[in-house]
Amino acid sequence: MFIFGEVLFKNKNLFFALKTCYGLNITSSKKILSKLGINKNNNLTKNINLAQEVKHLDLNITKLTEFCFNIKVFSVLKHFYNLSLKLIKSNKSYKGLRHLQCLPVRGQRTHTNAKTQKRKLQQRSLLKKKK
Repeated sequence: MFIFGEVLFKNKNLFFALKTCYGLNITSSKKILSKLGINKNNNLTKNINLAQEVKHLDLNITKLTEFCFNIKVFSVLKHFYNLSLKLIKSNKSYKGLRHLQCLPVRGQRTHTNAKTQKRKLQQRSLLKKKK
């Protein structure tokens, strides 16, 4: 079953299946299910009559997609994040400059820490020199 391009496992609880979607966490999945009036303990499949189950699941999925249309998830969320990063970098703010230099952004120490960031910076400079 697909919702927002994400595969939801059929044997999983609906509450935990929603958590696997990019941009939805525990609290947002609880809010979604409570506003739609869906029990969070329901599994995606039950051992009831197959025709009734399909109708019930289709109704819940249509409710979910309509409700989550206004919530930023998946590609919309990733696109929004990338746009905000580009804006920060183009403004030449301190945070943007740290991003451009591949250094820690949130005030971490760089004298003794940030070995991973420094390694990435060295690899980038080696690639530029080879070209």
